[in-house]
Amino acid sequence: MLQTKQKNFTQLARVFKKTKANLNNEKINLSLIIQGNQGDETVDIINILGHQLSKQVLKNPSSDIDLFFSNVNIKVLPSFYEGCPNVLFEAMIRKTICIISVFANSDDFIIDGESGFVYDGSDEGLLQSLKSAIAIIGSEKEEQIVENAYKYATKNFSMEVMANKYEKLFKEVYEKNKSSN
Repeated sequence: MLQTKQKNFTQLARVFKKTKANLNNEKINLSLIIQGNQGDETVDIINILGHQLSKQVLKNPSSDIDLFFSNVNIKVLPSFYEGCPNVLFEAMIRKTICIISVFANSDDFIIDGESGFVYDGSDEGLLQSLKSAIAIIGSEKEEQIVENAYKYATKNFSMEVMANKYEKLFKEVYEKNKSSN
């Protein structure tokens, strides 16, 4: 993943900085990980967070997805656009609370308050969703939300389901091409 303007990580950096300042007095260890290759947004992220904090936040890409998710309680997808957000499905399968912008949720992968949190694309909306997600960590509400997300992801995007869908598609294309010859 690239740190590009489309991914909207600058918004996440702004809201994280504000949230961290607001929650500083509480017993919450709030940290941010932005993992991926540098892109056209990297300098802006560094300017928002400052050089010291950005060294802790910005991480090189890794193929060890399990290690990444073992360090994550909340996955935020602030993108302006997402086609098929694989990282979202990976988070859902790992029973991680997900927050997604309304723009990235164009296919309604997340139902607000039921299988994650959807925010309106604004900084304030993201801040409110973050506060809501933080508030339910360790509660039955968190368990319910991540279980709903898990069931949705495994029902619709498991390896077996996806392989069957591709097989069906290939067969349909083959039959269509066969009959046109």
